[in-house]
Amino acid sequence: MSVFTICKMKISKKIAIIVFLLLLCGCSSERENIIQNQREKIASLVRVGDNIHEAKEVLLANGFKIIYGPEFMTEAKTDLIMIIDYGLTTTDLDGLKYSVGLDDGSEPITGAVEATPKGVITRIE
Repeated sequence: MSVFTICKMKISKKIAIIVFLLLLCGCSSERENIIQNQREKIASLVRVGDNIHEAKEVLLANGFKIIYGPEFMTEAKTDLIMIIDYGLTTTDLDGLKYSVGLDDGSEPITGAVEATPKGVITRIE
């Protein structure tokens, strides 16, 4: 192999690595904006101290999809939890990052509301 061919291969490899890294971190800004907007909308509709069952009805009436709950997560029945779908799906890149164990710090694509056994909301995330 000539020196030119070797240099060309090294440059191509560097470019491929740079493109891959950009894909890992650069594609999430639109998703992050959607997540932030959904969180803000939820915060305007539901507050800590509200009833989780009533909150579910309010969220459904405002177009949110509830994918779980409110239900007890454990046999101890210490907390009710409700999972809210932000309307996003996992991408192939998300799957790849999960498979290789990369934590890119991105936000989850669902929200959670926790409440006491009596239904009083204690946390919204």
